[in-house]
Amino acid sequence: MSEIFLFFEEKIESALKNQKKYLPEDIRMYVLHLLSNSVSDPLILNNKRVYLFDLYQDTLIGSNTEKENKLKRLGDHTITIVGCFPASVFNTSTGIDYYITMGRAAYTSARGISDKEIYQKAYIYYLDIISILHEVSDSCSYFD
Repeated sequence: MSEIFLFFEEKIESALKNQKKYLPEDIRMYVLHLLSNSVSDPLILNNKRVYLFDLYQDTLIGSNTEKENKLKRLGDHTITIVGCFPASVFNTSTGIDYYITMGRAAYTSARGISDKEIYQKAYIYYLDIISILHEVSDSCSYFD
């Protein structure tokens, strides 16, 4: 495992313990991979505002596999932004509630296309994941 993966694993475990929250193992791994991959994610790194409507509109085009991947990307993007960078959406015309609604809807729609249970779990644990990511973000300078 990479150093960044181990770093985030320690931070997530600490946040879960501090908040007395539970995430199923597959969701923990999903979040760990999401965070580990965020260090090279162009949507995060380019510092340009990404409009969720544009990401959503793109999910309407393509094969079911392409749509599933785009919906996953939309859900992952919203959970990362709201969990790690909430201040970036506080003063927008849409706000955090919009991001949460779009993210959860994206995972639900991906589940409707695919039989992958992870999307249903991402929907169910979405708010807990955000809470955990808030603490991870606050506990390290990586996100500064």
